[in-house]
Parts: sequence; C-alpha cells; structure tokens
Amino acid sequence: MEFKGSRNDVRHLQSSLEGIESSRHTEALDVVQIAAMSDQITKLTAALVESEQKRVTEQQIMSETV
Repeated sequence: MEFKGSRNDVRHLQSSLEGIESSRHTEALDVVQIAAMSDQITKLTAALVESEQKRVTEQQIMSETV
C-alpha cells in the first residue's frame, strides 16, 4: 500500500497518532490513580468503622459506671 499525501498530511497523521498514545497514557494513569484512591477509601472506611466501634464501646462503659 502506498500513501500519496503531502508532508502536511504525514505530519497530521503523526500528530494524531501521538495524541492517541498520549490519551492512552493518560487513561492508564487514571486507572492507576482510581485504584489508589479506591484503596485509600477502603482503608479510611475501615478506620472510621473501627473508630465508631470504639466510641460506642466507650459510651457503654461510661453508662455502666454511672
């Protein structure tokens, strides 16, 4: 297959391909960032549940001592 186009056409195609590659790279970074944020949300949620359980336990102990 022979491409018959001007140098501008070639540059335009090259630029388009670079844009696609850049977009894929950004998309890959987004996936990594989303995974990291999801992990952080899971850890923070677990810490919140633990904190709430401690608070409830402390309230129960305080009400038993009164």
